[in-house]
Amino acid sequence: MRYIITGATSFIGVPLCRYLADNGNEIFAIVRKNSKNLYRIKDDNNLRLLYSSMTEIESICEHIQTADVFINLAWDGSSQEKRNNREIHGRNVKDTLTAIRVAGKLGCRLFIESGSQAEYGQQYNLTDESSECNPYTEYGKAKLDIQRQGKALAESIGIGYVHLRIFSVYGEYDHDYTLICTALKKMLANEDVELSQCTQHWNFLYIKDAVRIIALLTEKLYDNGLSDNCIINIASPDTRILSEFVEEMKEITSSKSNLLFGGYKTDKLLSINPSTEKLKGYIGDFKFTPFNEGIYNTIEYLKEKL
Repeated sequence: MRYIITGATSFIGVPLCRYLADNGNEIFAIVRKNSKNLYRIKDDNNLRLLYSSMTEIESICEHIQTADVFINLAWDGSSQEKRNNREIHGRNVKDTLTAIRVAGKLGCRLFIESGSQAEYGQQYNLTDESSECNPYTEYGKAKLDIQRQGKALAESIGIGYVHLRIFSVYGEYDHDYTLICTALKKMLANEDVELSQCTQHWNFLYIKDAVRIIALLTEKLYDNGLSDNCIINIASPDTRILSEFVEEMKEITSSKSNLLFGGYKTDKLLSINPSTEKLKGYIGDFKFTPFNEGIYNTIEYLKEKL
């Protein structure tokens, strides 16, 4: 198939472009000329770079005649310091709606949007796709807004809209500010690790699993069509108390770090417990990477950086 992928230099974008291209698909990877991560992705026979920002996304129509699937991974302001910037996230919604119109103009059958666990807000029970959403960050509110507006717009122009609510992905090229990266770096240096109480439920999904799931889902949905409300949780079946994950990381690193649970104070102790039943219905007997294996791979990547 022929894919258009925005956010192609992102944490998920780079390996997704590479995976799809290596499996015989034609990829138009949309990148910004000034992206600091541009070095991660290269032109080859199946992967072509096109330079555009999301605010100028209509310009790609000058270079692409037709495509089958548009995957939008571009979203400014996902870092902690920008998550409550209403102006940034409002602009993201506007640009994404433009991208849906571009997808329709280019003949795409599917538009796939990267949503977020942040749309659900605080959840204390098993969270499936029908759970009530109560986002409390501007980031989460905007992601929920684009799910509602994007679905309506896509239906009006005759293309399928798929909203992937992606939970905590980790692995190579992860952001430095995430819990896993910051904790592993300190553990490798035998430094004390300040943490929240870590008494809440959490779920981690390895990056290579996330990529394979998105690719597999796209193929299934493209071939078989969509359900009426195509929202899908993208998560692993491994949900635990967060402290258990942290303690396992310490064991894997053979670290002498002290784990200071409760040393980091936070107003909201977010808890997540995603249902993956709907996902399983699409991908079947998928072999997930065990947490310890994903952490070993992440450690090797971090050691190369340090």
